[in-house]
Amino acid sequence: MGSLFKKTGYITIFVSLIFLILGILLICYSDSVVAVISYVIGGIFVGIGTIKLVTYFTDKASRELFSYNLAGGIVAVIFGICIIAFAQTIVVFFRIIISIWIIYSGIVRLNLALELKKANANVWKYVMLMAVIMLLIGLLIMFYEGMITTAIGIIMVVYSVLDIIEGVIYTRNVHKLFKEIE
Repeated sequence: MGSLFKKTGYITIFVSLIFLILGILLICYSDSVVAVISYVIGGIFVGIGTIKLVTYFTDKASRELFSYNLAGGIVAVIFGICIIAFAQTIVVFFRIIISIWIIYSGIVRLNLALELKKANANVWKYVMLMAVIMLLIGLLIMFYEGMITTAIGIIMVVYSVLDIIEGVIYTRNVHKLFKEIE
């Protein structure tokens, strides 16, 4: 039983190493990684659509009244091709939408800070600080292309390192857990 839990610890460390590598790749090559992910997702849609189309034309049962293999297949193939063709545009679109939302939230909090100041509330300074930070983050995301993917990469690296440390501690001490259970 102890060896099973030790293997689980090793698997956790292995998975964390994969996350660590992906995180480092996101930090160093964010645009390339996003493009590859877009191509893979687009390819999956094209593949699923192609399977639906082939099924529609080869399986007579799939041509029933409420079978959507033809329409679903066409839509999936077109959607997949669009994802592949416009991968960078999609990334820019989401980056701009996210940055606009964060800037808007910062402006709302800036307004709240000014209202709190008028009301002589001492917390207005903290709200103002958070508003300014949000505005700066929104602007960074808008003008720095790799900001979101870099942030995700950093989070993945931090998570992976913490998980690897925990996995090593776990595998080194798993035998102690079984002594306590017995």
